[in-house]
Amino acid sequence: MGLVGAIASLSTGTYTITRTAAGTLVEGKHVDGASSTFSAVSVVVPNAGQVAIKPPEGIRIEDTRLVYTTEQLRAVGDGIDRDEVGINEQTNAPGAGRFVVVSVMPYPAFGDNFVVAVAARQP
Repeated sequence: MGLVGAIASLSTGTYTITRTAAGTLVEGKHVDGASSTFSAVSVVVPNAGQVAIKPPEGIRIEDTRLVYTTEQLRAVGDGIDRDEVGINEQTNAPGAGRFVVVSVMPYPAFGDNFVVAVAARQP
């Protein structure tokens, strides 16, 4: 079984990816660029669970996921566009929500086109 077959057989679902172009400043306020949506067969798993962060301004929960896919996802930052992964958004299941891709790394152990991305829950 090839890599694409392995992803398809082990996938946790087909996820909606929203790709947003780099934004601009309009009268001092950030305005997102245009966005497009596509689907990707992926394996999505928790990344070390939820972690409570306790800065002086209050407690917040950091919730990240690992996304294994053959899609070339893009991380936020450096003036480039970003990708957001919708996880079980149509349900009220625990862990449902939008996750923004914060880093993308090649995953050559499974092949040249495979990546693993870290996605953090949107506030």
